[in-house]
Amino acid sequence: MSALVLVLVIVGGAGLAWAAFMLEPHWSSKDGHRMMTQAQGMESPRALPTRWLEVRVTVIDGNLIVTSRGLQAIKLRGTYVVTGKSSTPPKNRQIYVLQGEKQILLRIPNSSRSIPVLDALLPI
Repeated sequence: MSALVLVLVIVGGAGLAWAAFMLEPHWSSKDGHRMMTQAQGMESPRALPTRWLEVRVTVIDGNLIVTSRGLQAIKLRGTYVVTGKSSTPPKNRQIYVLQGEKQILLRIPNSSRSIPVLDALLPI
Protein backbone atom coordinates (compact mmCIF):
# COMPACT_ATOMS: atom_id res chain seq x y z
CA MET A 1 0.00 0.00 0.00
CA SER A 2 2.78 2.49 0.89
CA ALA A 3 4.57 1.68 -2.39
CA LEU A 4 1.40 2.53 -4.33
CA VAL A 5 1.07 5.85 -2.52
CA LEU A 6 4.73 6.64 -3.26
CA VAL A 7 4.25 5.88 -6.95
CA LEU A 8 1.10 8.04 -7.08
CA VAL A 9 2.92 10.94 -5.40
CA ILE A 10 5.83 10.69 -7.86
CA VAL A 11 3.52 10.49 -10.87
CA GLY A 12 1.41 13.39 -9.57
CA GLY A 13 4.51 15.51 -8.97
CA ALA A 14 5.82 14.75 -12.45
CA GLY A 15 2.44 15.68 -13.94
CA LEU A 16 2.39 19.00 -12.08
CA ALA A 17 5.98 19.76 -13.15
CA TRP A 18 5.09 19.02 -16.78
CA ALA A 19 2.00 21.26 -16.59
CA ALA A 20 4.01 24.11 -15.05
CA PHE A 21 6.60 23.82 -17.82
CA MET A 22 4.05 23.66 -20.65
CA LEU A 23 1.65 26.37 -19.49
CA GLU A 24 2.76 29.86 -20.37
CA PRO A 25 1.58 32.76 -18.21
CA HIS A 26 -0.51 35.12 -20.34
CA TRP A 27 -3.35 37.53 -19.70
CA SER A 28 -5.09 39.83 -22.15
CA SER A 29 -7.79 42.43 -21.58
CA LYS A 30 -11.15 42.05 -23.32
CA ASP A 31 -10.24 44.62 -25.98
CA GLY A 32 -6.71 43.18 -26.42
CA HIS A 33 -4.93 46.48 -25.72
CA ARG A 34 -3.38 45.37 -22.42
CA MET A 35 -1.61 42.09 -21.81
CA MET A 36 0.90 40.23 -19.69
CA THR A 37 3.12 38.04 -21.83
CA GLN A 38 6.69 36.86 -22.41
CA ALA A 39 9.39 39.04 -24.02
CA GLN A 40 12.98 38.43 -25.01
CA GLY A 41 15.60 41.13 -25.59
CA MET A 42 17.80 41.15 -28.66
CA GLU A 43 20.97 42.98 -27.62
CA SER A 44 22.55 42.94 -31.07
CA PRO A 45 22.34 40.74 -34.18
CA ARG A 46 25.50 38.86 -33.13
CA ALA A 47 24.71 38.46 -29.44
CA LEU A 48 22.67 35.60 -28.07
CA PRO A 49 19.13 36.60 -27.07
CA THR A 50 18.27 36.92 -23.40
CA ARG A 51 15.88 34.50 -21.75
CA TRP A 52 12.10 34.93 -21.94
CA LEU A 53 10.83 37.30 -19.21
CA GLU A 54 7.34 38.25 -18.12
CA VAL A 55 6.31 41.80 -19.11
CA ARG A 56 3.22 44.00 -19.16
CA VAL A 57 2.32 45.55 -22.52
CA THR A 58 -0.13 48.38 -23.21
CA VAL A 59 -1.08 49.49 -26.74
CA ILE A 60 -1.64 53.26 -26.97
CA ASP A 61 -1.97 55.11 -30.30
CA GLY A 62 -0.05 52.47 -32.26
CA ASN A 63 2.82 52.31 -29.75
CA LEU A 64 3.47 49.49 -27.32
CA ILE A 65 4.45 50.53 -23.80
CA VAL A 66 6.42 47.68 -22.23
CA THR A 67 6.89 47.62 -18.47
CA SER A 68 8.43 44.91 -16.38
CA ARG A 69 6.51 42.90 -13.86
CA GLY A 70 9.56 42.71 -11.62
CA LEU A 71 13.19 43.69 -11.62
CA GLN A 72 14.28 40.95 -14.02
CA ALA A 73 12.88 42.59 -17.16
CA ILE A 74 13.84 46.15 -16.28
CA LYS A 75 16.11 46.36 -19.37
CA LEU A 76 13.10 45.71 -21.63
CA ARG A 77 11.10 48.73 -20.45
CA GLY A 78 10.32 51.32 -23.10
CA THR A 79 8.13 52.38 -26.00
CA TYR A 80 8.12 50.18 -29.09
CA VAL A 81 6.43 49.78 -32.46
CA VAL A 82 5.57 46.49 -34.14
CA THR A 83 7.96 45.92 -37.05
CA GLY A 84 7.34 42.29 -37.93
CA LYS A 85 5.89 38.89 -37.19
CA SER A 86 7.57 35.50 -37.38
CA SER A 87 6.67 33.53 -40.49
CA THR A 88 7.52 30.26 -38.72
CA PRO A 89 6.47 30.65 -35.07
CA PRO A 90 6.62 27.85 -32.49
CA LYS A 91 3.60 25.60 -32.10
CA ASN A 92 0.51 27.37 -30.67
CA ARG A 93 2.33 30.72 -30.35
CA GLN A 94 2.98 33.90 -32.31
CA ILE A 95 6.22 35.89 -32.22
CA TYR A 96 6.18 39.65 -32.86
CA VAL A 97 9.27 41.79 -33.44
CA LEU A 98 9.21 45.17 -31.68
CA GLN A 99 11.61 48.04 -32.33
CA GLY A 100 12.37 50.90 -29.97
CA GLU A 101 15.70 51.88 -28.43
CA LYS A 102 16.42 48.17 -28.72
CA GLN A 103 14.76 45.23 -30.43
CA ILE A 104 12.64 42.74 -28.49
CA LEU A 105 10.47 39.75 -29.30
CA LEU A 106 6.98 39.15 -27.86
CA ARG A 107 5.71 35.57 -27.54
CA ILE A 108 1.92 35.32 -27.46
CA PRO A 109 -0.36 32.24 -27.43
CA ASN A 110 -2.59 31.77 -30.49
CA SER A 111 -5.66 32.03 -28.26
CA SER A 112 -4.82 35.60 -27.14
CA ARG A 113 -7.27 38.45 -27.75
CA SER A 114 -4.25 40.70 -28.43
CA ILE A 115 -3.29 39.06 -31.74
CA PRO A 116 -5.78 41.06 -33.89
CA VAL A 117 -4.61 44.29 -32.22
CA LEU A 118 -0.93 43.54 -32.91
CA ASP A 119 -1.68 42.36 -36.45
CA ALA A 120 -3.38 45.70 -37.13
CA LEU A 121 -0.16 47.48 -36.08
CA LEU A 122 2.05 45.54 -38.50
CA PRO A 123 3.56 47.67 -41.28
CA ILE A 124 2.06 46.98 -44.69
